[in-house]
Amino acid sequence: MGAERTRGLRGFRFAWIFGVALSLAAALPAQARTHHRPKLPGPPKELPLAASPGPGGLSVAAQGAIVIDAFSGKSVFEKNADSPFFPASTTKILTALLVIEAGDLDREVVIQPEDTKVEPSAIEFHPGEHFTRREMLYALLLKSANDVAQALARDNAGSIPAFAEKMTLRAAELGATCSHFMNPHGLHNPQHYTTPRDLALIARTAMQQPLFRKIVSTQ
Repeated sequence: MGAERTRGLRGFRFAWIFGVALSLAAALPAQARTHHRPKLPGPPKELPLAASPGPGGLSVAAQGAIVIDAFSGKSVFEKNADSPFFPASTTKILTALLVIEAGDLDREVVIQPEDTKVEPSAIEFHPGEHFTRREMLYALLLKSANDVAQALARDNAGSIPAFAEKMTLRAAELGATCSHFMNPHGLHNPQHYTTPRDLALIARTAMQQPLFRKIVSTQ
């Protein structure tokens, strides 16, 4: 990246907590589910912050969570693990996975005008600038930049809808069959949702990629 972009990334850390509870932002309304997917359990009711202790006395304030063994994939703790939630920026785990799996990471991506209009978290690109896919993955995961997610998705699939379809299909291949994605960054959409179990499956696969592990461990 150029020096001004490198300076802009310093000091940012995007911490992925893997091996502890993977929790999501808010319950998904029942009407947001698509008809062609398996019927999901209803969204969880509002829970008190001081939730009752689970197995082993573990208390989790989040409405949905799961703890899995990263090696075996076995679940060791669950709370509403199959309920749908809005994933917000944890969406970028799957975005990064697809870009890494596509390879050719030193290929340059040219920023288009539409890439500069995604907020609020952004690198603040300018049309015509160009960065490698590898550089943009760092910006995606360290800055959680929505404009970077937009540019990477467009570069990968030609359009945001096409990339979102690839996201949903790839998730299903991993066993995350109760998820549906509409964009690469996680900005709110009622049809954009996942479950704690599905997100754990996606995150576990991403952590098996050496480059993903390297990026998310960067300080």
